[in-house]
Amino acid sequence: MFVEKALGHSEKKLIKKEFKEIKNREDYLKKFLQQGCLGTLGVGMILYLLIPDYLYPILGTSVIICIITIGVYYEEINKLQQRRSNLNFLEKKNHVLSLRIKSERFYQLCEEEDEGGEYLFELNNNKLLFFGGQEYYPNNKFPNSDFEIVIGKGQSGETVIFKIFTFGNKIKPLRKVKSDDKSRLYHLANIVPDNFSEINGNLQTIESELNASQHDV
Repeated sequence: MFVEKALGHSEKKLIKKEFKEIKNREDYLKKFLQQGCLGTLGVGMILYLLIPDYLYPILGTSVIICIITIGVYYEEINKLQQRRSNLNFLEKKNHVLSLRIKSERFYQLCEEEDEGGEYLFELNNNKLLFFGGQEYYPNNKFPNSDFEIVIGKGQSGETVIFKIFTFGNKIKPLRKVKSDDKSRLYHLANIVPDNFSEINGNLQTIESELNASQHDV
């Protein structure tokens, strides 16, 4: 289903953008730390001048706020450092997972709760591909007649980069499967509602069986 491929121009550009966002976030956090601690100490000094009898409560509160600010700073910095490490690992590994899909025939499954966008695409050789998730909500380019899903994995197998590249035209579903019909579709197409499932069959057969099952209800 997915194949490995070397980092191309688009993937390298995406990684470069991620590095830039990490740097911007680090700069923001440094300002947050400086302004947070200096601001807290400044307010503490003003309060002390106004109510000198409360030196120790004011001092204690200021110290606690600074400690919390420093803790938040280092927690976020550690996350960014881990992300940078994973991006460096991905660059060194020099490959990502790629799934290219060219098809104009698909069903879109209506969302019930918060499962995200879900689709059943008809492929060649009497195959169907089901996939879905929060990353697959429709937008002004997707679903598309020709698209590629690119996933880059980090050192522990976590997703570091994810991108849907579109090359064709925005397309509409042959059918929007209502939430009440989803369980029947899962059963008829032998779908396991996982992220990606490849199934034998075609949409014409599924359509006939789905319509027949609705009449039987």
